[in-house]
Amino acid sequence: VRRNILIVEDSSRVLQEITGRLSRTGFTSKTPIRSFDPRSPEPFILRRGHDQIHITSFKPAAAQAVQETSYALAFFDFLVHGEKGTAFMGDVIIHMLKKQPLCPVYLINGGSPENQIKSMKTEARRIGADVDIDRLVEEKRLRPFFKSADRICEVIEAALRMPQAVAEPQDPPQIK
Repeated sequence: VRRNILIVEDSSRVLQEITGRLSRTGFTSKTPIRSFDPRSPEPFILRRGHDQIHITSFKPAAAQAVQETSYALAFFDFLVHGEKGTAFMGDVIIHMLKKQPLCPVYLINGGSPENQIKSMKTEARRIGADVDIDRLVEEKRLRPFFKSADRICEVIEAALRMPQAVAEPQDPPQIK
């Protein structure tokens, strides 16, 4: 089973740290992250076996990814590149929470967890979305998170060690 992970982040330093650490665990990419254009409409992709990590710093690319791909895990910085200047990701995060209820969403902008949650509530009101942010946090579907490349990689590595989703039973390993 292929598992996809989404990282929406525009700090090239953080992205270089993440890709560097993941490449040590066997993830590979066609090009180095340094040559990745942050406004690229295509995500930067890391692969290992069936698993893929999609990285983007561009809001339209993130919105398209959420629309077209099913994710096991997602990390969102609040402020990334938009069509014109900086764009706030709140509406895309809310769309993700509604469209992919099984995918935990980590908020990785700076700032305290309280402020991250406050920003999400403000955004939900602004776009008139019927979502209970407090309940999503309680259910651990929305997870405020201090941004650190190491912690992001730890969460990814732990998730990829977990057994596959129950919905798709796996054949037991064959004893050779």
